[in-house]
Amino acid sequence: MLKDNIILGDSNLSEIQKAVRLLNDGEIIGFPTETVYGIGGDIFNEEAVNKIFDIKNRQLNLPLSAHLSAISDVEDVAFDVPDEFFILADKLLPGPLTVILKKKKSISDSVTSGLKTIGVRVPDNKIFQKLIEEFGKPLAATSANLSGKKSAITAEEVRTYFPEEISLILDGGRCRYSQESTVISLIEFPPLLIREGVIRTTILEDILKIKFRK
Repeated sequence: MLKDNIILGDSNLSEIQKAVRLLNDGEIIGFPTETVYGIGGDIFNEEAVNKIFDIKNRQLNLPLSAHLSAISDVEDVAFDVPDEFFILADKLLPGPLTVILKKKKSISDSVTSGLKTIGVRVPDNKIFQKLIEEFGKPLAATSANLSGKKSAITAEEVRTYFPEEISLILDGGRCRYSQESTVISLIEFPPLLIREGVIRTTILEDILKIKFRK
């Protein structure tokens, strides 16, 4: 079992490299984050993106998000990124926050269900960060569960939901928070709170010195 709070050894890296090979082949994998487990694939592979929707039985009008390894990667998936993103990122990322930004044209509308915006995550999990570092591209991802069911917080729960549909699950033990990320939109101002998760709205408001819309 991998852990997100230890130095990754050779055997751990071998498993991550296997996951990278699968991602390059257009397969879908499961992975831990600090919030809940996710399933994801190559954000630039249309077939892989569609596979995520099929596996999860997810409605096509519910977008996926972009999972990044570092804050600096945000411009791979978004443009016209406001200063408020970097202010929040400086305090809270990597961490349990999803920020909706303007989507770059290089990201398929299939990822965002036709929306011109995209949710951006930088998970605070060493396994995930090493995975994306090795893969070299963002993942299109969503929580590891069937639509309408509770998000998986252990690899065993991911296997229960997807006994055959996922090529590999990176096992990082139980997720640290076992609760979804907070989701906000910085498309318009004042910012919009979409879902309050691990990070409370008052913390965001205090950092930006602005009242959020709800």
